[in-house]
Amino acid sequence: MDQEQLNTHYRRLGKEVGRGENRGARRKGWGEVEQEEGRRLYEDAGLSMARLVVELLKIGPKDTVVDLGAGPCRTAHQITQLVLLDKPVLCVDPVAELLFQGSELHNIRILQADAAQLVQLDDIRYSKIYMKAAVHHFPRGELVEIFQGIHSQLLPGGRLLVDTGGDTCSLPWGVRGMQEYNRSHCGLQQQVEQALAHSGFRTRTFKLAIPATMDKKDLMMSYQTRSSTCFHFMSESEIQEEMMELQKDHREDTIRFLHERVLIVASK
Repeated sequence: MDQEQLNTHYRRLGKEVGRGENRGARRKGWGEVEQEEGRRLYEDAGLSMARLVVELLKIGPKDTVVDLGAGPCRTAHQITQLVLLDKPVLCVDPVAELLFQGSELHNIRILQADAAQLVQLDDIRYSKIYMKAAVHHFPRGELVEIFQGIHSQLLPGGRLLVDTGGDTCSLPWGVRGMQEYNRSHCGLQQQVEQALAHSGFRTRTFKLAIPATMDKKDLMMSYQTRSSTCFHFMSESEIQEEMMELQKDHREDTIRFLHERVLIVASK
């Protein structure tokens, strides 16, 4: 998927999210289930990305924070609720329709730009930056240039967190969705680690296997709306076939699985 196709995909999702929120019908995210067990697993396992970001980056009130690939700014909004930051979180994303969702949130600033454009800015400095489920969209050949640019913009002692998502799919998807995920993430962790080292960072990698839950109806909806880029090139018949297989595989309304993630923390 090239950059224009990627932006078109997320522009469509941004419009759908906006329509859904205007109707008061927001889809539930990971672990937002009604069952008490699901809520306990969600909180106890630390799946809240905002809490992980705050802890691993050691974010404090004086930090200047950037969310690269922010989408609708939900993680950034959660961080502002966890830490009383003196300055707003800068949310950066190439898709205006997604950024618009967070434009009126408290203590959030937005910038429409992709990673390559961000690192070309000469007048920006920050102490903490994170990218959640975004780095697999970066051209592999540009990773070193992007991380070198981030290194030059980071203040001394600054930290970067990269969520690569894991090289293989641990989500409860069908065969074609998992194959596309694995293709887009294959070898990503190693390439990111090498690019960070080449750019002058010191790194530490955390591998997590987190008990998680997903409502089956949300899984079906993700296929119907093609909410993941991994579903983008599937035909309508392939989508329907995959959904039928998933209905057979998952008899319960709530799906329990181990969500594997790789988080790389880099220090300047």
